[in-house]
Amino acid sequence: MKHIINRLLLIILALSFWAGANAQVSSSLDLITSMYDRYHKKWYTNLTFVQKTSYYKEGDFVREEIWYEAMKMPEGLIIKYDSLMSASGMMFKNDTMSVFKNGKLVNSTRRVHELLVLGFSVYFDPATKTLQKLKEAGFDVSSFKEEENHFVIGHPSSKQAWISKDQLLFTRLENANSDGSRSAIEFKNYVKLGKAWIAPEVIFYRNGIMMMKEEYSEIATPKKLPNLFDQEKFKDIIWKN
Repeated sequence: MKHIINRLLLIILALSFWAGANAQVSSSLDLITSMYDRYHKKWYTNLTFVQKTSYYKEGDFVREEIWYEAMKMPEGLIIKYDSLMSASGMMFKNDTMSVFKNGKLVNSTRRVHELLVLGFSVYFDPATKTLQKLKEAGFDVSSFKEEENHFVIGHPSSKQAWISKDQLLFTRLENANSDGSRSAIEFKNYVKLGKAWIAPEVIFYRNGIMMMKEEYSEIATPKKLPNLFDQEKFKDIIWKN
């Protein structure tokens, strides 16, 4: 009986702690600060994985590609198509997306990658910097609400992001497009990765219909990575998966 009572007390204390921690979250700034505080210096800095990218049309499978990706937070992400030796792919650095084909830079565009921000760099950058990036990405950060299991940043007329209450992890993004359609992205099936987490499945929807699915394998958190962001040497940038 004493053992059962002790376990009940521990559960009550844990629930009280969780409720007390989340009671302070009443704005987007509070939420981003809580995310940062929870995982800062615990989240992995380096990440590599192989991504199977499957494309769908009206819910039916069309084709798939294999991408090789390496991430160094909070600097950015590099993607190579088909092979680690590939000279074609993308690079995200300094809120800029650069596209490479046959080793040459063919396009470079200012773009805040909200998935990188909400899923990764939020645990490295100060909360005010993260909020500024989200504002640039199209979020109305003054709009905030609490649901049963999630906090929600943003307004449905533009962009919204769902953050789980229990683990303070990004789970869903919705976007109202200019053509009247709605897009959504989900981070699914989170698993522990060291003291942090990884969602090895990411699904993209348009008007509720799946358009693309990403599945990660060979996930690793190497202690060191080469310089991933030298645009002049895109083809020669190679890492171990």
